[in-house]
Amino acid sequence: MAHYAAKAGERVLFIDADMRRQLTSETQGDSSEKNLADVLTGKVTIADAVKHKEGSNFYALPAPNHRELWETAELLSSQAMKTLLEGARKSFDLIVIDSPPVIPLIDSRVLSHVVDGTILVASWNHTDGGLVEQAKELLDQTPGKTLGVVLNNFDVSKARLNKHQASYGYGYYK
Repeated sequence: MAHYAAKAGERVLFIDADMRRQLTSETQGDSSEKNLADVLTGKVTIADAVKHKEGSNFYALPAPNHRELWETAELLSSQAMKTLLEGARKSFDLIVIDSPPVIPLIDSRVLSHVVDGTILVASWNHTDGGLVEQAKELLDQTPGKTLGVVLNNFDVSKARLNKHQASYGYGYYK
């Protein structure tokens, strides 16, 4: 979504807020690279940490490249996060934040308090429908606004055969 908006001419900031595991190659870097946690703890400014894809309107703020952070929910719900987003809204047309799964972590739910809207993403033939409903119910209990659900990786030919198994959570980290 962030890439397509940038290609359409929108100035886009992608924030990788999954501080336990970076999801995208655009935001991955070495462990010494400046990142979201560094910005939120005041070690660096957002301008120091944001990567810019040359020749595009796509900017990325990477997550830490290690999994030893325990205070992730506190960082994501902090005044520093609110301040970061307020400042970014002045410079960018769209801010897309990737966060960890709603179940089993609280990070996405606390983040929903400081964003304009949340989109729940599920993977066809992988994410259990009951868990999607549970995740949606958990998000609905927050003051944030859930905009909808996106189903990724849908395969029409396999769906017609009705052969699929499902799982959810951190399975995609394997």
